[in-house]
Order: sequence, then C-alpha cells, then structure tokens
Amino acid sequence: MEKVKSIKAKVASGSEALLKKAKEEAAEAKEYTKKKAVELKPKLKAALAKAEPAVQEFFKSPTGEFLKNNPKAVIGVLTVLAFIGIPGAGPLAALVKIAGPLQAALPIIMTMAAPAAALLV
Repeated sequence: MEKVKSIKAKVASGSEALLKKAKEEAAEAKEYTKKKAVELKPKLKAALAKAEPAVQEFFKSPTGEFLKNNPKAVIGVLTVLAFIGIPGAGPLAALVKIAGPLQAALPIIMTMAAPAAALLV
C-alpha cells in the first residue's frame, strides 16, 4: 500500500511540473499558430488525415465539452498539436499519458487547439 502511495505521489509531482510547463507554453501556442498559419495548415491537414475520426470531428468544432465526453480523443488531439509543433502540446501529451485525461487540462488544451482548428476554416 505504501508503494502505491509513493508511486502516486511521484506521478502527482511530475504531473504538476508538466502541467505548469504546459500552462506557460499555452499562451505561446496561440501566437505561434497565428505567425505560422501558412506552414501549419498543410501539416495539420496531413496529421488529421491519419487521425482517428473522433480527433477529426473535434477539429471541425473544437469544444471542451467534446473532450470531456470523449476522453480518449484528448491524447489524439494533443498528438496532432505536438506533430504540427504547437508549443506546450508535447509536455501536456506526456502529462495525459501519465495521468490520463485531466479536467484541469481541458482549458489549456482548448487554448492550444482552437487557433489550430481555425486554420481549417
């Protein structure tokens, strides 16, 4: 039992550090997407062509509610964002892989994903 508590404490500690880093980079993601829109759009389309249907659906109409209702899509969304180079998506993807989809991370994910999804319009 103590070993389980120790592992959970280590995961929580690592998760906090990754979440903090993702929050710091989330603001950069929006600006980055605006600056790099021309080069990101084809990368995003290519990544989405290979993505699961739920991830494709999310990018058509990105909402936090969708991610709450489709927790398995969260890692797919973050994987796409990391692939196209959105700052903070990589650390946040690592956090989600360790701890699972986190309600607290949804606003950060939306901050990263919404500008990228706007490229498809």
